[in-house]
Amino acid sequence: QEPRQQRLAACETLLLCMPLEVTSLGAREQSTLRAVVQQLLEPEAPTIEELASSLRIDGAGVGDEVRPFLHYRLLLLLQKQPHAFAHPRAFVEWATRQLNVLANGLAGALRTSRHQPHQPRAAGGGSAASSPPLLPGPADEGGGGGAAASEASLLAELRACVDRITASLGSYTSVALEAQEAQLRARAAACATVPVAISAAMAEMAEADASPASSAPLS
Repeated sequence: QEPRQQRLAACETLLLCMPLEVTSLGAREQSTLRAVVQQLLEPEAPTIEELASSLRIDGAGVGDEVRPFLHYRLLLLLQKQPHAFAHPRAFVEWATRQLNVLANGLAGALRTSRHQPHQPRAAGGGSAASSPPLLPGPADEGGGGGAAASEASLLAELRACVDRITASLGSYTSVALEAQEAQLRARAAACATVPVAISAAMAEMAEADASPASSAPLS
């Protein structure tokens, strides 16, 4: 991502680790948060309130405790619609940030899971401690080569999926901008006909006032 997108993603991650209603924070916390965001972002960047609004899922029954976690980004991508943003390009930039955070988080989970030791099985088939790692360990794959190959394959598939979605977002931007420009041109054309129609109506009224029938005295 470009530096601006990276800084925005960092601010979004920070906001997701605290209440999205900034006014619920104390005066000191609000002041500190605004100072941090101001240092990260340029003056023309979105405000804290605008960023928080783009990270809110209304009516989805999602609790505050879910927001700091990775799968909340997926919920955002599934729930947020383009019309919630002021401009198609703003939606695409926002969606690209969420997608990259989600993809990099998944990649990190895949890489770290291979190095986690297997937990012994408890009686009855359950795990004695936490869940098993996402990828097989070295003992399952013959010294680790198979696990590394599986990891590389999954990461390549993840990157290909991200590239396809990113390309689709780029196509959406072009289509949405063309539609928006066509709508603006139609509005401009409609507005241009208003003075002409008014002038024509006034001319007809002037002709009617000047006609002999209208100026003839009543008998």
